[in-house]
Amino acid sequence: MASAEAVFEADLAAGVVFEADLAAETADEVYAEPVAAPVRAPLAPRTPPTDPETRARATAPDLPAEAVADARGASAATGASGPQEPREPSEPTEPTEPTEPTEPTEPTEPAATTEPSEARTRTGQVPITVLSERRATSAGEYHDSLRRSLLGRPLRDDKWAWILPGIVAALAALLRFWNLGTPHRLVFDETYYVKGGWTMIQSGTDLKWPDEIDGTKINALFEAGQTSTYLQEGDFVVHPPIGKILIGISEQIFGITSSLGWRAMTALIGVLMVLMLARIARRIFRSTILGALTGLWMAIDGLAIVQSRTSLLDQYVAFFALAAFGFLVLDRDWSRARLAERMAGYIRDGNTIPDIGPRLGFRYYRLLAGISLGLCCGSKWSGIYFVAVFGLLTVLWDLNARRVAGVKRYVWSTFWPQGIAAFCAIVPVTFAVYLLSWTGWFLSSLGWGKGEVEKATFTLPEAAPGWLGDLVGWDWMPGILRDFVYYHWQMYNFSVNLSSEHPYMTKPITWLLQLRPTSYYYESYTNGQAGCTAEKCSSAITSLGNPILWWVATLALLVSIFFLIARRDWRAGVPVAGILAGYAPWFLYWDRTIFTFYSVAFEAFLWIGLTYFFVMLIGGEDATPRRRREGIIVLGCFVVLALAVSAFFYPIWTAQVIPYDQWRWRMWLPSWI
Repeated sequence: MASAEAVFEADLAAGVVFEADLAAETADEVYAEPVAAPVRAPLAPRTPPTDPETRARATAPDLPAEAVADARGASAATGASGPQEPREPSEPTEPTEPTEPTEPTEPTEPAATTEPSEARTRTGQVPITVLSERRATSAGEYHDSLRRSLLGRPLRDDKWAWILPGIVAALAALLRFWNLGTPHRLVFDETYYVKGGWTMIQSGTDLKWPDEIDGTKINALFEAGQTSTYLQEGDFVVHPPIGKILIGISEQIFGITSSLGWRAMTALIGVLMVLMLARIARRIFRSTILGALTGLWMAIDGLAIVQSRTSLLDQYVAFFALAAFGFLVLDRDWSRARLAERMAGYIRDGNTIPDIGPRLGFRYYRLLAGISLGLCCGSKWSGIYFVAVFGLLTVLWDLNARRVAGVKRYVWSTFWPQGIAAFCAIVPVTFAVYLLSWTGWFLSSLGWGKGEVEKATFTLPEAAPGWLGDLVGWDWMPGILRDFVYYHWQMYNFSVNLSSEHPYMTKPITWLLQLRPTSYYYESYTNGQAGCTAEKCSSAITSLGNPILWWVATLALLVSIFFLIARRDWRAGVPVAGILAGYAPWFLYWDRTIFTFYSVAFEAFLWIGLTYFFVMLIGGEDATPRRRREGIIVLGCFVVLALAVSAFFYPIWTAQVIPYDQWRWRMWLPSWI
């Protein structure tokens, strides 16, 4: 007896087209072509007309081709072994007269049977049960093919999907939490954010600290445990509150008098970033091993380690940007699976696929991405570029999904209902979360700039737009909102015009190669001091990335750009998107005082690009065994080299006391000093 699949195959004019398997662990992605829904073709007439299909057509000539096809399926369902070859009759018969296999007989009424298929075929009716079964078969085939084309190889959610990323995250925790309280000093810009975080928890807003008390610097007093010496006066701070609030929560939990308490939250954020990156890359490459490898790059990188061990705001920008991207990757997988399911539903139910395709319903992951982006912008304004790039990226993913699925008006349906939905789930949510982050300032009577506009006591720089000068007359807006707008103008004006000289300020063109890292802390010791056993020793915290990782990742970025253009591979687009959002905008502020450590915001995307580079190097399923073997050997050697370099530089990332000569060994370039 022929299977339903074999019977139905003859009625398809075009089969399901789908791209080559993306998901071999290291396979090259072939740009997907649209997947066609199953189409039934007219059947060629048979001679002589002895089969049930022709009899059905003869008795009901206006029967649609689909019904004719189902008539043949009915014959198979009642015991036929599939389409029968035409047989020569023993004697000539009229074309419309049914014949037995051996000799002609007079037409007779069909015998009563429990299966009504034959009777319905004689009258031109389609057996509903058979039609439903065959539609389900067609829909199932279409769904599986479309889903594979949209998502690639299914992910296996076995125990290793969490064990391997967990191992990498445990390594990251060891490198970040070990001796975290050393040095017990406010290093670099911790002086602003550690103290600001504490006043945030105490009063809800930033308060001023005196420069010194009785001739003693305020930082020395703070480090000695005098943490209540702040003034009851708002402080002008040019960064939003979220990062400082999280630092303050850490101080509240672990203690303000401990440098471990200052930095614990930032270190925890750094560990979670490694775990997130491993899981995100696992979805991108459809491989747990490749995901864990991507997490490993971040776990052992010096820039990521130093930023995780220092309470600065850039780590929070990086964390929430990566979280937002992770939610969008989850949305990509969910929406594509939903698209395949609903497209197949049209086939199963016998409905025509709308020109604009199916609606996918509310997309919760996009909402979570909007919340994360709001927290990102609430840490530093540089997060706004991630909002723009990620918002466009998720719409382009939708555009390609609908094109591959064969939606006729895929451009219109993407930018009209889907694009508007994406905008509403991301932009207004981001703004709302950002606004909520300022709740403490709104509620506190000590917030900077409160009442300035109403009292008309403010002065504007010459470059201020004219509408700011009219704020006093904006009676339709509550006074506190006018103060809020003016405060933000002050923040913007300060940020874009900051040009004070700093020995470690850099141009963004040097960041990818880590040509000028930032020195956060440096102390010299002589023999017998702080455990120094040499004539002269050094203790340093240098925000320097693992040079081997960064240099090869820069090359990998060029490879990603090439494959994005040449193959339109979405995986290659991920590091490019991260660079556009976190790196490219800094070229607009070429003359501003900026630092290499800002690159922590986008480095996670560089590590995705680095893994992609090795995926291309090893090759896909069509690669020769020799190429795959040699590629894996190169990857293994690179991992060992990267681990060795990180071990070599770890002392200058964590303020370990080492002989001065050994510190000099680690200064490979003069610009690193």
